[in-house]
Amino acid sequence: MPAATDDVTINDGSVEIQGVRSASTVTPDATTNIDLKGTSNISAFLTIGNGFTNTGKVGLSSDSNNGGVYADLNINGGDFNNQGNLNLNENSASLASQTRRVTANVRNTGTVEIEPNVQAWLDKGTGTFENQSTVNIGNNSSLQFGYLSTFQQTSGVVNNNGSFVMNGDTLDFDGGHFTGNNLYLASSTLDIALGATGTLAADFSGVSKLIGSVKAVQILNLNATSNTSSFVTSAVGLANDGVINLNSDSNNTGVFADFNVTAGTFNNRNKLNLNRNSTLLASQTRRVTANGERSRNLTMPLCSDLLIFQAS
Repeated sequence: MPAATDDVTINDGSVEIQGVRSASTVTPDATTNIDLKGTSNISAFLTIGNGFTNTGKVGLSSDSNNGGVYADLNINGGDFNNQGNLNLNENSASLASQTRRVTANVRNTGTVEIEPNVQAWLDKGTGTFENQSTVNIGNNSSLQFGYLSTFQQTSGVVNNNGSFVMNGDTLDFDGGHFTGNNLYLASSTLDIALGATGTLAADFSGVSKLIGSVKAVQILNLNATSNTSSFVTSAVGLANDGVINLNSDSNNTGVFADFNVTAGTFNNRNKLNLNRNSTLLASQTRRVTANGERSRNLTMPLCSDLLIFQAS
């Protein structure tokens, strides 16, 4: 077995890793399969000290239903460059209730496949995951992030058939598309670049920030639910060519859905909806506070809704 200071080269083969293993570097070729496999009551942990480039296939899997069994890949120094396939829950016949975790700065130019019923974590706090290709999130699966992480969508696509969850993190939307289920952003920052015109639908909760304008095929939902308000603030002016919904399904009068542009002008060129989306009385406030240049297709079905366009 290699030691933490060893350099490991793998040519044309398959390697199954169980227990706790480490190496200074791991260099596979394009035909290599590396499987971190948790079995029974034994987790699989691989720590690489100096960066890792995958041109073949790396699987994080388990054939155990023990919720305490993990498959973890940890890159201590340097980045994880995935040019091949990263498969979370590969070759498992279990219910896959266990966690698959990658702790690294990741650049994906290959394919990340999160199979159904997997809890996947990109768990490097303050780390960055850059997607330039394909990320697939399966049914009943979740992709979550370490606190203060950044997901940078540069190009390519995220196909979200499960849950994409950020809490206290940043989503940099620079290009490409998000498809499938809405993204969930709790007390997080969404930064939409000028050239990011692809599809995006996001649900906000807590106290969040918006940077950039909303494009024609993009939808933002400020969802106030139960006892949780949704506040989204933009520090500068912006335009809305997509859809912004302020929603509530709570009768708690202390719950708000607020969109606040603190400086500059909010130019609403498409749809701004102040919705109830509830069979309840929905007596809470939906509030937009901004310097308003233009408002079209505005829906205000409830007397409790406030639209405040401040004088310039």
